[in-house]
Amino acid sequence: MQTDCTRYGREMSSVRFLFDGHRFSRDQYPFEYDMEDGDLIDVMIEQDVGEWEARDSAGQDLLLGTMPTAACIGDKAIQIERAAYGPTPSRRSPHAAFHVAHDLLTRAQCDSLVAHAAELAAANGLPSDGPVLRAAEPADMKVDLTAAELARLVGCDAVHTAITRMGAVQLDASDRQACGATPRLVLRRSAASEPDAPTYIRFHRDQCRAIVSIALSEGHAGGHLLFSIDGRVHCPARPVGSAVAHNRTAVHGVSRITSGVRYNLIAVFGQADLSSAA
Repeated sequence: MQTDCTRYGREMSSVRFLFDGHRFSRDQYPFEYDMEDGDLIDVMIEQDVGEWEARDSAGQDLLLGTMPTAACIGDKAIQIERAAYGPTPSRRSPHAAFHVAHDLLTRAQCDSLVAHAAELAAANGLPSDGPVLRAAEPADMKVDLTAAELARLVGCDAVHTAITRMGAVQLDASDRQACGATPRLVLRRSAASEPDAPTYIRFHRDQCRAIVSIALSEGHAGGHLLFSIDGRVHCPARPVGSAVAHNRTAVHGVSRITSGVRYNLIAVFGQADLSSAA
């Protein structure tokens, strides 16, 4: 670990070392994580802007279009998966998987959450939903919600239970032991930007253990969630109120939002790094 820090000219405090998605420190030993010869350790370097440097994705340029199709990137799916940044799967990692559930929320419940997010955006000085954001303006907003706040906005406690159950399916035994089954809830607003400042998310694997993402709006173009799994590209339909749950091994990205504003409710299981949450 010290050798890597010296190589990059960094202090230990500005470098993250992860194995199988778990961060560890210099006073821990390989046997504590059941490491074997040939296992890979991820090294992530903190940047001055507060983000974490990661390997470039071979498929990131393919996400710039409004709707990349399986036909145009199918032959590159394996390369995309090999080059995707994020924790490197170990032999103990679960197989990459995602699941779609329709009508998890009603239209009225989605509208209530969107209205709440829009009010918060206006209070923070973000532009209205209509115009395309300029490059210098913030295009993203994330707000934490408690289970009680969610229940107040959607009118029942059952929604939190349904989200938790859907996410728990994506957790294996070690994940449940590591993070439990109570998710962090985040309301996310992502707006379009000009072409020279594209708001897209590169193909990656998440640091958290699982994510459930619920589509709350449809008044936008682009912003498609794409999975690359076992050499095949998947683009699940996401009507309002539907949810997509995936585990930490699934390689995924989001295409550029070309117009409008996209609202999502995201449930995060385990260590939360929301910079690339879909």
